[in-house]
Amino acid sequence: MPLLLSVLSMSLDFRSSFWGAAMPIVPRSGADWRRAGARRGTPLVDGRRVLPATSQNREFLLAAFYGWASEEGIDWEVLLRESHMYIDEINAILAAYGRLLYHAGRPYNHFAETLNGITTKKPSLRKHLQAAWNVAYGWVQQEPGSHHAALPPQVLIALLATALMWGWSRVAGCLALAFGAILRPGEVCAALRNQLLLPGDVFGTMQCAYLSILEPKTRFTAAKHQTAKLDAPDMLAVVSLAFEHLHGDQRLWPYSGQTLRVRFRSLLQALGLPTSVVDNRRPLDLGSLRAGGATWLLNVSENPDLTRRRGRWLNHKTMEIYVQEASSVLYLSTISKPARDNVFLMVKVFPTILQMVQQWHAAKIQPSVWPFLFHPAGRVDRT
Repeated sequence: MPLLLSVLSMSLDFRSSFWGAAMPIVPRSGADWRRAGARRGTPLVDGRRVLPATSQNREFLLAAFYGWASEEGIDWEVLLRESHMYIDEINAILAAYGRLLYHAGRPYNHFAETLNGITTKKPSLRKHLQAAWNVAYGWVQQEPGSHHAALPPQVLIALLATALMWGWSRVAGCLALAFGAILRPGEVCAALRNQLLLPGDVFGTMQCAYLSILEPKTRFTAAKHQTAKLDAPDMLAVVSLAFEHLHGDQRLWPYSGQTLRVRFRSLLQALGLPTSVVDNRRPLDLGSLRAGGATWLLNVSENPDLTRRRGRWLNHKTMEIYVQEASSVLYLSTISKPARDNVFLMVKVFPTILQMVQQWHAAKIQPSVWPFLFHPAGRVDRT
């Protein structure tokens, strides 16, 4: 033991004298100076980057775990500080905490993000929490997660037709863009007009639209700058109708995400489609647009690589979570006959509705007037 302490002391003395005598590292060239200037005021963050919302959620969950450990008389700080000596004890505590969350009805995400938060605080534990993660894997197998129901293309067309009849051109544009370009709802709501390139912006020299996504969800694990593409003619026509007249600094969706959800639900109700859980089946929601768009693209192209690239997924396994061919096809057989009749009626009249609103748009007739042109009696039912 004295020999070991002597060696450690010599090593530390050498290291301190080495760093004290080393030459300072300074920029070497103009390029170094520019990079140093750009990085000034932006400190390098330890650990893996995550979204601010994820970081806040982990802090909240860690605070709950620390409170529980304190009430149980567990000195967690000591265990974490001497983690190399207490791996089994740490795993046992976390496994017990996970089982308590499970029996308390908490979502799986609470336990998984608690473990992720702990390994963020103590990276050396990342590969040593297998016993705790085994509880998490058992949780997933016992209670598989449910995904967004995939929106069938027929239902999308019916929703677009109804939205245009009501004068909700921006709603129709958001739905068409999210479905056709396989976008997340938040990406549509956050987008500005200058991020969207339409055929009219380049004098019709291309027959597709591109949306630049400035802060994609996967920017820390994939490309920082991502682009979504829309080339389906009908959806492209709706998107152009809704957004081509906006100024560059205007949002595509100028209201809150909750407003878009409420209007989406109103369109479902107008068609007689379920808006709550029925026979353990989730209703359609805004997240169904991305799942439905991916499923539709795979069906028409039969090209999984194209679908993965359009959806901007890192691998095929992630993509398969969204692609739900069976549920998309079977959805229309699970709804009531009146709702199914409403859907296919609106699908049938959609080309006529789109042609009419395009003519009114060209004539500078405001969307707020469209419902009264469709309903000469002046009664518009949006419930």
